[in-house]
Amino acid sequence: MSFSCPSKDEKSKRGQAAVIVLCKQELLAFNLEEPKCPQIRKPYLFSLHSSPITCLRLFEGCSTELYQSLQEVRITSPPPREHVSDMGWPAMGGYVRQAEPTSFDILVT
Repeated sequence: MSFSCPSKDEKSKRGQAAVIVLCKQELLAFNLEEPKCPQIRKPYLFSLHSSPITCLRLFEGCSTELYQSLQEVRITSPPPREHVSDMGWPAMGGYVRQAEPTSFDILVT
């Protein structure tokens, strides 16, 4: 297990807002600003795990409407437990080369 504490202000390294924990089969984040340190909702629908992938399908050129509908399902789906933080996912990385993509490629496993 490994962990990191991203802060609101990366320059000062003070005021850690969350802790990110890399477990054996899952990446978790917890909100340190709330009393019970609730888990932060993951930016994907289902947990990643070490089960072998038995089937996959790539859907190319999916519409923006379909992609937004899938994002809505993720946002509105019931949390796995009652104590889930409203804080956004604290880890960011990379950059988007195109500001407004006209289509999306979706990999379903």
